[in-house]
Amino acid sequence: MKRWLEFFGGVTDEGPLALSSPWWGAYWALLVFIIYVFCAQTSRFLYVDF
Repeated sequence: MKRWLEFFGGVTDEGPLALSSPWWGAYWALLVFIIYVFCAQTSRFLYVDF
């Protein structure tokens, strides 16, 4: 926890190991893909006319 606080507080430039893992890139790519799919641009099913 101390390493996280020091990194986000600007004390150190090197992030904790969890932040430098390549899995973070895959995690953010998955989140961006999910947002892209559900933002109603890829599916006409979400458009409802009243």
